Amino acid sequence: MYKVISLILFILVYKFSYSETIIRFSHVVSVDSPKGIAVEKFKTELEKISSGRLKVLIYPEGTLFDDIPVIEALKKNIVQMAAPSFSKFSDKIRDFQVFDIPFLFNNIKDIHNFYNSKAISILNRETENFGLKILDFWDNDFKHITCSKRLIKKPEDLKGLKVRTMGSDILNAQFKIVGAMPYTYPFGSLKHILEEGLIDCQENTFNNIYSQKLYNSQKYLTVSSHGYLGYAVVISKKFWESLSGEEKKLIKEALKKTTAYERELAQRKNFTDFFRLTHKSNLVVHKLSEEEKVYWITFYKRHKNLFLNYLSSEMAKELQEMGLY
Repeated sequence: MYKVISLILFILVYKFSYSETIIRFSHVVSVDSPKGIAVEKFKTELEKISSGRLKVLIYPEGTLFDDIPVIEALKKNIVQMAAPSFSKFSDKIRDFQVFDIPFLFNNIKDIHNFYNSKAISILNRETENFGLKILDFWDNDFKHITCSKRLIKKPEDLKGLKVRTMGSDILNAQFKIVGAMPYTYPFGSLKHILEEGLIDCQENTFNNIYSQKLYNSQKYLTVSSHGYLGYAVVISKKFWESLSGEEKKLIKEALKKTTAYERELAQRKNFTDFFRLTHKSNLVVHKLSEEEKVYWITFYKRHKNLFLNYLSSEMAKELQEMGLY
């Protein structure tokens, strides 16, 4: 009898010690994009250092949720992790739109410095109040404009054209003020709606333009670097609070390694894909001259109050105190 009880206790302890905690990670991009590759690396790192106790199930290319509905799914702990683009949070946490303000940042270094600012402390608090927790930030790169109708050299050239956006108020406003017509479509349907001619233009990074083969339905590419496309790696707050201190530590450790890798990979892929777009596609490529870029920046700076009004007063004040806007 004693041996039987000992065996049962051993089995229970073994099962408890080695039971799996499942993390469902949803994203919308291809598996060979910087984000897609990074999610795979995070899975590998975490499962390795946790000896398989933390298991990551990946749902790529919107197979489970698009970037907007996944935010509510995270809150309800239907999925545990995701990395939506910043603008996709805007309906729930409007200060994520700070990243959508045109020409707010000059380069990737400015972006990474911003991640350590008080503005991010504001965003962290707002995100946790909603029911999510920000774990880190991943890069894609700066966005550029492609169009099927005509080459875009100045903002006014967009007048009368239909432009696909990711849907935040600031992104829509940046096109409305030049007389364009913004339309919001999921990333997964972007290639199709361009091929069908439902819209004329779109904004994206070199990597997304190349990997999604958007160059097949677009004629012109304007290298504008007018806005930044990045991702917030978030986890369900409900799920996070259910984890042990050791499990949280392992997730942070795996993510720290993954983030360093992802940021380098994103820069490398965008550089390579720009070369491919200029040498292996039929796109007419126009890089804004210094004079043209100053014109774009000056044009949008005139509308800064419009953009700031879409943010909380606290975030708007912080941007002004930082001298960014």
